[in-house]
Amino acid sequence: MTAGRSRESNAADLARSVTGALRADIVDDGSQPGLRDFDLVYADGRAEPLEVTSATLPELRAARAAFDQYDPMLIQVTGLTRAWHLFSTTATNFKNLDEVFVAPLVTALEAASLDQVHFPMDFHRAPTIYPLATQLGIDAAFAMTGPAGRILVSGPDDDRMWSSDQTNPGRHVLDVIEQLASKKDNRQKLSGSSGAASHLFIWIDEENFLPWRDLVDGSLPNRAPRLPPEISTTWAATRVVGSVIYWVFNIADGWSV
Repeated sequence: MTAGRSRESNAADLARSVTGALRADIVDDGSQPGLRDFDLVYADGRAEPLEVTSATLPELRAARAAFDQYDPMLIQVTGLTRAWHLFSTTATNFKNLDEVFVAPLVTALEAASLDQVHFPMDFHRAPTIYPLATQLGIDAAFAMTGPAGRILVSGPDDDRMWSSDQTNPGRHVLDVIEQLASKKDNRQKLSGSSGAASHLFIWIDEENFLPWRDLVDGSLPNRAPRLPPEISTTWAATRVVGSVIYWVFNIADGWSV
């Protein structure tokens, strides 16, 4: 599976190889709206519809796009005794993140003799500094080695707390499967399969991956996803260090990796 090919084509190839289908025929050729992406065609003549979609965090994708245009990533503030590392978020306004706006925050940190803060957890340690950080969309600041006054700004991450749940493993993956399976257009594209299996293939955005880390380091769900009657098989896949990791669920066999 190569990065140069479309996600749709990579998804179809993976589904074909796992299911044993002979080929994946393109259905959505762009000629009209509302068509599913592929049919998986088997040696016995069966054709199973397959629709490819994606799960992402739109706010994080937009913030990272803004960060990619951000220049400079290194800011210099005069009068400081330390170098600082600032951690941006989806709320960061990179257009206004320069030495003029950053100086009050890092100056206040040094005046308070704080080597590091992480908001909102450290609000009680720095209640007057918290509004400065919030205004900038910065959720953490750490003093670091380097020339005094040098400010390094890291790219944004999703600032919500996501964690595996031992009592409900894979719940974030289940949530996104059920959300996308219930979408009207996905259901319509996979309807009318005349009793054949139907596949909803979800690419997990590897750049917005945090909520769905259970794909890599969590356990398989202990329940089936709640699927509409139009969908019998769901896939959740992502690319990690050049490899594709996926979970697949079908009504007959349950979960597999």
